[in-house]
Amino acid sequence: MRRRPSLRKSCPSSKLRAVLEALRGKALGGSSAVNAAVAIRARAADFAKWSALGIRGWSFNEVLASYKAIENSPDGDDRYRGRSGPLPIRARRPDELTPSLNAFIDAAANQGYARVADFNGAEQAGVGPYPLNVGTGTSKSSFTVN
Repeated sequence: MRRRPSLRKSCPSSKLRAVLEALRGKALGGSSAVNAAVAIRARAADFAKWSALGIRGWSFNEVLASYKAIENSPDGDDRYRGRSGPLPIRARRPDELTPSLNAFIDAAANQGYARVADFNGAEQAGVGPYPLNVGTGTSKSSFTVN
């Protein structure tokens, strides 16, 4: 018998006026154990929307310090990236991508999409390789990170 994906429901909110369903990982480390190692934060615009709904303590500037504290990245701007946290985050270089992914990025850029070197930096709208939470060849979940 095939198992059904695990759906989790959000708490009802008078601000959102909806209960949201989302797939969740059922493993040690939760969804971080099954996320294909992609390490992209919520966008600053998302945090602005949440703040506009009255959610306190979750503005981009309030959460940025926590993002930086958990990440260890050699890439990007120091204003947005952490250097000494337990979670390794690394941008993939063009020479590490498949030819088809490089062609996709080039085609999107030729259609007017901005090239994004760091999706966790100042600008997230555009096309480019995603940063990964991979260290020494294996992905790191919230369970496996030191």
